[in-house]
Amino acid sequence: MKANRGDATRPGCWDVLIRAGLILAIAVLCYQVFLPFLTLMVWAAILAVSLFGGATLLALGYQIFMGWVAARSEVEAPGPEQDKPT
Repeated sequence: MKANRGDATRPGCWDVLIRAGLILAIAVLCYQVFLPFLTLMVWAAILAVSLFGGATLLALGYQIFMGWVAARSEVEAPGPEQDKPT
């Protein structure tokens, strides 16, 4: 009896069912863990999308990178003269 080459790499029915069951179990567990924080995460996403335009305008006004807008207290980007060791 000759073995088909495709059989060795093709998962069986039980393998697919076990993988699908594990993925479903992990998805349900993650949903249960994040359920108390769901409204907070939704509001955070709404605020992030709404405030993105203002952050972009602020970055253009200061002519700095977007990452520096969030941390703009008294921190300035290091210049070439500050990178050299003394």
